[in-house]
Amino acid sequence: MPKSSTERGRAAESIAAAYLELAGYSVLGRNLRFGALEVDLLARRGNVLVVVEVRYRRRPVGPPQDVIPPEKWRRLMRAAALAAEAHANEHPGPQAEAPAESSAHAPVVRLRLQVDLILVEGAPGGLQVRHIPKLPLHRPFN
Repeated sequence: MPKSSTERGRAAESIAAAYLELAGYSVLGRNLRFGALEVDLLARRGNVLVVVEVRYRRRPVGPPQDVIPPEKWRRLMRAAALAAEAHANEHPGPQAEAPAESSAHAPVVRLRLQVDLILVEGAPGGLQVRHIPKLPLHRPFN
């Protein structure tokens, strides 16, 4: 991995994007800004819009609430809401199910929002990717 934290973060985002694509997601964007808020990756699979927070750690860590500080969690959830708003009522992509009846106009599909965490962690002999889907909208506390 690169030496600076910015370079490590960008490399982890590239690894996470490749992982998502291999898992059947379409990556819609990287480092998207919504005002002062940022989304690391925005992806879609079927009718699910996925906001992805990517974190790099030199060694494996515990639960998501140990990786994402409370203020970052709140900002992430606000950014997710804004991303969902920006993509509301989109036309279905190639992964969405075909409509029962053919129509001259593409149907509008209501996307469901999901917030995921992808951890790129140092492991013996290389890196490991840990995908934690469906983070709760409110940060759980121990």
